[in-house]
Amino acid sequence: GTNLYVADPFDRRILVFTLGEPNVPINGVTNAASRTVFALGAVNFTGTITANDTVTVTINATDYKYTVVADDTLVTVIQKITDLINGKGGGTPDPNVIASPNPGVNQIVLTSRIGGADANSITYSVVASDKATIVVATSGGNLTGGQDAAEVAPGTLVTITGTSLSDTSAAGVPDSKGNYPSTVAGVEVYFDGIKAPLLFVSPTQINTQIPFEVSDANGVSAFVRTVHTDGSVTNTTAVSIPIVFQNPGIFADAGTDPRPVIAYHTSSNAITVVSVDGSIHANDTAAITIEDRSYSYTVQSTDNLTTVRDGLIASINANTEEKVTAAPSGQFTRIVLTAKIAGPDGNGIPVGVTNPTNNSLILTALNTQTCCVSVGGARITQENPALPGEVITIYATGIGITTLGDGSTVAGTTGQLYNGPAYNIPQVPVDNAQIGGITANVLFAGLKPGLAGVYEIQLQLSTGLLTNLNTQMYIAQSVFTSNIVTIPIVASAPPQ
Repeated sequence: GTNLYVADPFDRRILVFTLGEPNVPINGVTNAASRTVFALGAVNFTGTITANDTVTVTINATDYKYTVVADDTLVTVIQKITDLINGKGGGTPDPNVIASPNPGVNQIVLTSRIGGADANSITYSVVASDKATIVVATSGGNLTGGQDAAEVAPGTLVTITGTSLSDTSAAGVPDSKGNYPSTVAGVEVYFDGIKAPLLFVSPTQINTQIPFEVSDANGVSAFVRTVHTDGSVTNTTAVSIPIVFQNPGIFADAGTDPRPVIAYHTSSNAITVVSVDGSIHANDTAAITIEDRSYSYTVQSTDNLTTVRDGLIASINANTEEKVTAAPSGQFTRIVLTAKIAGPDGNGIPVGVTNPTNNSLILTALNTQTCCVSVGGARITQENPALPGEVITIYATGIGITTLGDGSTVAGTTGQLYNGPAYNIPQVPVDNAQIGGITANVLFAGLKPGLAGVYEIQLQLSTGLLTNLNTQMYIAQSVFTSNIVTIPIVASAPPQ
């Protein structure tokens, strides 16, 4: 009479129900990086200032009207409308969104107050008065991007929020083999009966990892068991967690979404990329030209795009006097060309391609010269922004299972610091990255050595990006998109 046992043949498990404390809410387990994915929208301003023009922003049928005064600028108009929406100065804050000014691009960013897909139903519009010289527009009729961060992938770092989860705050410390403990300050977490590794516990929050071992399940049950300092034992009521193959979350600073991304300049050496695409046709010849030096490869009938790429890499690297080194990207069949000399002197090395006349094999130089050198490893900030065309590094969780180069050996162990190799490939590729509304090239995504459940992602920014210190960005795997974060972009290097 103490426990209720229920067979669950679909997920091949036995569920054990025991009376517990409802200290973890139903949605209390989420991706630790994205927390929840808020929907976003934007109101854009251009034109000129004329006194008595009016601008009306409407959010879910509630109007926020501002009348322009003679000494206004676009920046002050943006700030004053933002204040109206947020209820600053004694008004009532909008119940659906939080407004944030983005004066660098004359824009107001609207962020839903609730997370998840329901926020995508919030409508918004903007209109100026008749014959107004100020020009306004929106990026759409509804907020977009809201998604459920409670759907998690195997290996995801998750945050459990609740009450009375522990009597004290403590961090889990890996042992000499890199394994996190499964008991910290009397706290244990179970996912389908599997004791989870603990990174941090407190009375209101636990940081842990979804076991890789649940990859064949559609959902797991989770509960927290706590041995209190007085010797009493409590168990939380079990909550259900949907399991998916992937659902990425990007690590960002604390604050209100969209939050500043935790990103780094990748290399102190200039880089460019050549993409190898198309189809295989025996005896076709393709070439990469670096300055006046050409490196060709003749396709064999047994080749595929990967072997063609590797053949071109070998040809380039065989010349020890070449100014660049060639290496494969971690995703897709691309060649990363990196200047051997560090610093600005490595910028501007011309790179071209020659394709077969039948265009079966297609080489594309994504930049026609090496570019965008920075200080590798330095944090990207508004004082040290990213440059269009450069390669940046971000970190995420929720990418799912990765494999080693052979495609069959699984990389990563639950609760253990990943010890390499650095080259590992997600089973579901990070197939899309949008920065400033423009696609970025995904060069690598995989578990980061020395960390548990954290994935490193290298992205090459588009050369078409404009200056915006709050450029929005996200990554996606199949139909699952990450939280939206911001990154500072400056289209030309700041004064030294």
